[in-house]
This record gives sequence, structure tokens and C-alpha cells, in this order.
Amino acid sequence: MACPQKKRPALGPALASLGEGDVLAVAKLDRLSRSVLDFAGLLDRATREGWSIVVLDMGIDMTTPNGELVANMVIAVAQWERRMIGVRTREGMAKSGKRPGRPKGSPAVGGQRPAPVGPEVEAVVRRALREGRSLRTTAKLLNEAGLRSPRGGRWHATTVGRLIARLGG
Repeated sequence: MACPQKKRPALGPALASLGEGDVLAVAKLDRLSRSVLDFAGLLDRATREGWSIVVLDMGIDMTTPNGELVANMVIAVAQWERRMIGVRTREGMAKSGKRPGRPKGSPAVGGQRPAPVGPEVEAVVRRALREGRSLRTTAKLLNEAGLRSPRGGRWHATTVGRLIARLGG
């Protein structure tokens, strides 16, 4: 049962605190586990250690064979749902040309990471801000200096505005 505890650090201490006659109450069964194997391990542990699991939203009594059957069916559907989300995500990324494992902090599928700007651009923009210049005038100054926008084109007032927001100005 290492898998759910890696992603849910509070689960380990909660399970460790349970003793005979105790109850682990969960709001929704699929919030406890979305894996048939992990859930089976939890049920086995509960039986061995003498505690029980109560699912509040469904009123499932897992101390009965019928309750255990219903809970196992719900977990099987939750596991299927988790896997389908992965399939749809991979398909969506493949269609968009993105590869899985994007770098930390990079945008989600369809998003765009702001391109970096050089120190010369930043200096011109900060000076223009100090002097109270408009966005349009700042864009004109950048274009006249031969400095390219983050995408390699000409500067426009909206591009300068986005850059100022990124720079915290």
C-alpha cells in the first residue's frame, strides 16, 4: 500500500492510528482509493486489525458481504475513470504535438510560456516606466532600438503591457 501513501502523506498516520473497534470514515470512497488493489489491501488490513471503513456519501456498510461487493464495484469504476483520464490526456497531448513530461512550471496543454526578454529590453522598459511613458511610446522606443519582441517581431502596446505585468511593474 505504498502507492496511495506517497500521494497522500496524511493517510499513513491516519491508518497507523486506527485500532480494534475504530472506524475510518471517508466522505467519498474514490477519495480513499482509486485502485482495486490498494482498496483490497485496505479492506484486508481493516479486517486483520479489527477496524472498519464507513463511506459517508453512500452509506456502505463494509462489514457485510453486500456492502463489500458494492464498495468493490465503486472502486473498480473509480480505477477505470482514473485510467481513462490518463488515456484522454495522452491522446490530447498527442493531438496538440506536446510530449508527456513537460518541464515543471511549463504551461498546460494549449498554454504558452512567456518568452524571455534580454536585459536591453528590460532596461528600456524600466526606464520608460520611470519616465512615465505610455505603452505605445515604449513599444516605439523598443522598435526604433531594433529590439525584437519575445516572439521575434515588432513591439506593440499590448506586448509591452504584458511584459510590464510579468516584470511586476
